[in-house]
Amino acid sequence: MKYVEKINKRICFLWVAFAMFCLVVSFEKEVFSQAGTNQPEKKVEEPKKEQPALGIDGPRFVYQGKSITYTIAMINITKEILKDVILRAEIPLGFQWLSATGIFIAGKPGPVNLTWRVLDLEPGQTRTYSFELLAKSTGTFIITAEGSTSSTRDFPVKASITTKVRAVPAVHISTYDTEDPVQVGKQTTYVVEIRNEGTAPCTNIKIESKIPEQMEFVSAAANVSFKNKGNTVTFDAVPILQPGEKLYLPMTSLISPL
Repeated sequence: MKYVEKINKRICFLWVAFAMFCLVVSFEKEVFSQAGTNQPEKKVEEPKKEQPALGIDGPRFVYQGKSITYTIAMINITKEILKDVILRAEIPLGFQWLSATGIFIAGKPGPVNLTWRVLDLEPGQTRTYSFELLAKSTGTFIITAEGSTSSTRDFPVKASITTKVRAVPAVHISTYDTEDPVQVGKQTTYVVEIRNEGTAPCTNIKIESKIPEQMEFVSAAANVSFKNKGNTVTFDAVPILQPGEKLYLPMTSLISPL
């Protein structure tokens, strides 16, 4: 009898242990199942379409009133033929469009848009175009270029270049006589003309004129003070000469006998 009771106790113990094992296994499955559902879903990104490379080249600095040339180039770095390629260049106010290479369509006055229809571009092929502008205003300007294909029309590749335009003074000096020939013993007047051919004011302009030995100084312009020493006439500095402005300094001399 005691032997039977021991066997029954062992059987009960085994059933309890088996039940606890099943409970643990079930709990682990539930935990791992819930942990799996809490993990963020992986999003599969669509591969981006390859695009061509675009660049623009030109001067970083230029003087006002000068013409400059920019060049844009598109390179097909993809492995496919690019269809219906279009290049554009936007010219800001302050520049005047002069000319361009290739077949293009010019936009309206204002900011000018130049458009080139390149059509197809083979893998590894490059198309280059240039355009000439006139710098009319001073300041810092950004010239932008963009290129697109039939499949990337809404997402064009872009490039830009910044150019600074500065004003510059440019003094031009010339002399001329008022009569020719001149008799010995007579007086004649020579004129020194100074003009600013630049786009910025000229300041502190100093003029010194030397008279030939065969001539004797008589008088000079009354609009600018001067000093005369021998055959040298030195005028006081002119404070400012605006772009396009001229200054005349007449000087009268006597033709001395030989």
